[in-house]
Amino acid sequence: MRYKKKKFLKNQAMNKFIIYSKNRCSYCVAAKSLLENKNIEFEEKMIDESPNDFNEMKEKAPNMRTLPVILDGDELIGGYHELINYLDE
Repeated sequence: MRYKKKKFLKNQAMNKFIIYSKNRCSYCVAAKSLLENKNIEFEEKMIDESPNDFNEMKEKAPNMRTLPVILDGDELIGGYHELINYLDE
């Protein structure tokens, strides 16, 4: 598991996390809080406010059916629970 941790630290310096979110999404809020508490930069894209962001999310994560959808650069992490596992590895 050490390799994954090194990969994450490398990506953290190079990439910004992207969170596709919408209003009133408790898991979206939790994911953003988790990243903020770990001082990890992220960009939030509100899919209920921007059709472009919604379409972009569907292109990058066509099989995701729940929110948030979280990416580390171009790498799809998944949702909130996958983010927890990703950061702990």
